[in-house]
Amino acid sequence: MGARPFTALTLHEYASMLVARDAPGDRERALGFLRQALVTAKKLGMHRLSEKAEALRLVIESTAATSPPMAASASSNLFQKGGDYWTIAYEGKAFRLKDSLGLCYIAYLLQQPGRKIAVTELAASAEGVEPDSIGGATLEAKRPGAEFGPVRSGLGDAGEILDAEARAAYRRRAEELREGLREAKAFNDLGRVERLQREMDFLLQELAAATGPGGRLRKAASITERARQNVTRAIRAAIERIAEHGPALARHLEKTIETGSTCSYAADPATSWTL
Repeated sequence: MGARPFTALTLHEYASMLVARDAPGDRERALGFLRQALVTAKKLGMHRLSEKAEALRLVIESTAATSPPMAASASSNLFQKGGDYWTIAYEGKAFRLKDSLGLCYIAYLLQQPGRKIAVTELAASAEGVEPDSIGGATLEAKRPGAEFGPVRSGLGDAGEILDAEARAAYRRRAEELREGLREAKAFNDLGRVERLQREMDFLLQELAAATGPGGRLRKAASITERARQNVTRAIRAAIERIAEHGPALARHLEKTIETGSTCSYAADPATSWTL
């Protein structure tokens, strides 16, 4: 039929199936299909497909030299950072996401399945500082994608629930969500509309919770509570982003990641990760 975009999409899906099956020779065949898909995707400006195909290619090449063929349930699960992007693969579906604190927190949990991790330790892990330093200094959210403001310390309250930087980030994200909703509705993408609307509702609730009578900003209760809020928001936002590319992984993380004053990842023994 000469339908080049659909051919490229089909090649990528076929390669994903081969990676999930992982029988002898499947990786080599998948790489060949992905190269064809990438050529067409780049020529036609199919940027999302290019990113997905490139991510899956990296998954195959990163495991081909070191891993023998394995069952699909135990292979192809990847959560690795390279530069400003994470390469993520789950059950044969691979994609890349720009770095964010939420993805860093998830990776830290995946590294230590079953362990109860204090939220202050988790908050410090992405910044490369000692957890005890959170109690004596301001832990600024300096990483790319850090949208939820600093964890403040000090006597008395822990500062505003949402500081000016965080409120500005919320408003920027709300505008992005409005634009995304308009686009999703125009394309009648009901699944995306639902996901974006949930995130929009969450942002509006958080902004409302941070504002008291007369528009005064509410104060946070403690450093631990501040860390709990920041980490929970960041992980939830990361899972929302993951859901746009890998719904199955998003459902897995929602079921297995617990947040609160302590956080944990309750891994299924059959699920393994390359980190």
